[in-house]
Amino acid sequence: MNDIWSWQEYGDVDQEDVGQEDVGRGDEQRNISSQLNRDIVGYDVDATDGSIGKIDEATFDIESSYLVIDTGWWIFGKKRLVPAGFVTGVDDSARVVHVSCDKEAIKAAPDYDPDEWNSDHDSTVRTRHGDYYGGL
Repeated sequence: MNDIWSWQEYGDVDQEDVGQEDVGRGDEQRNISSQLNRDIVGYDVDATDGSIGKIDEATFDIESSYLVIDTGWWIFGKKRLVPAGFVTGVDDSARVVHVSCDKEAIKAAPDYDPDEWNSDHDSTVRTRHGDYYGGL
């Protein structure tokens, strides 16, 4: 995955919904944040091997988008950050977001601490998460 922090093309998108920032980019790396244009907080998250939790937060920032997944009881109430590039699909009717990694990969990911992430967003913490997910 070349850019784990960008939303990837994952389905049929009406070209009228494409923002100016998307014009001229290749489909495989096009940021589709302008096309999502909906609140996915509260959606269930399905890993490749089953449900892992619910979306607690989602960002659509260009080249720094991510989901925060509340794993509930599955990892003893821990939250995990998953880069947007791991989203493979969104089913609005079922309120489910599909990601391209399994539950164990999410469980083994670095802990998500919002205070740490917000205070050190562009350096150490982002690098730690990027290195982890870049190796999957």
